[in-house]
Amino acid sequence: MLLRMGVTMTGFYFVSGGDWQRLLSCLVGFVMVRQLATRLTHQPEENQTRQLPEARHAP
Repeated sequence: MLLRMGVTMTGFYFVSGGDWQRLLSCLVGFVMVRQLATRLTHQPEENQTRQLPEARHAP
């Protein structure tokens, strides 16, 4: 994980040319695309809050 983060940040630094504003925009864009990709590729799970059938009690 640290190696992947280091490679990504190094790439951002070279793309931004050392300018902090460009570096910040690279980071914001990366986070936005990551969120979008996660939402698009997320498989819906079954309803986790299934309700159990009510117990029927004798009168």
